[in-house]
Amino acid sequence: MENLSKNKKIAMLSGIIALVACFMPFVSIGALSVTIMGAIEHAPEVSVFPITAIVAIFFLYKDNFKVAKISFIVSLLVLVYYCFLQDGAIGSDLFDVAGIGFYLIFLSSISGLLFSKE
Repeated sequence: MENLSKNKKIAMLSGIIALVACFMPFVSIGALSVTIMGAIEHAPEVSVFPITAIVAIFFLYKDNFKVAKISFIVSLLVLVYYCFLQDGAIGSDLFDVAGIGFYLIFLSSISGLLFSKE
């Protein structure tokens, strides 16, 4: 078994957390909650989150930190665009309805971006 660096372990854990977060409530309004995987049939553009998580994990395993970092950046940029910059975006009200999945994807993208290095 290869010796994994501390940064690589944290970055891979960030990718795994982002993948698991796709199955957790992304938006919760009262008793109604929506996960990323449940929203794919209505909004196919959200499939970028599990895809970027899988790509990041794979390239971190292959020691290609540059592509893994790009994957985390794409995930973070898509999250920011659809939540804050797009016309009709929910904006600052997002934090009232955001579920644990949103926070985990957001934080794991940032930590993956920071720790994707040798």
